Amino acid sequence: MLSAGGVELTSAGVVVGTPEYMSPEQAAGLDRVDAQSDLYALGIVAYEVLTGELPFTGGTPQAILAKQLKAPALPVRILRPEVPEAVEAVVMRWLAKEPAARGELGAGLGELVA
Repeated sequence: MLSAGGVELTSAGVVVGTPEYMSPEQAAGLDRVDAQSDLYALGIVAYEVLTGELPFTGGTPQAILAKQLKAPALPVRILRPEVPEAVEAVVMRWLAKEPAARGELGAGLGELVA
């Protein structure tokens, strides 16, 4: 737990963060938050840069977290057909619900700049 001046900022079992950028494993409150979670957040940012929209929105933080856990993101090219298919593939892979399916950062970045 983090503390500031003796005040606890987090506690076990409590989800803390910006729901729009949280990975499914963070939204579920799992302890398994690692580089794959960062890759998911990068996917959210890349999606937002390419489309001008967040992939998951809702009226409440709980609604957004529910979408992070279960709903697939709308493919990038549905919103922006001019985005190259290879770029869309990388971003959509980074947004995979299962961390192992996201691949590695280096490979994805290499595909984006190739």
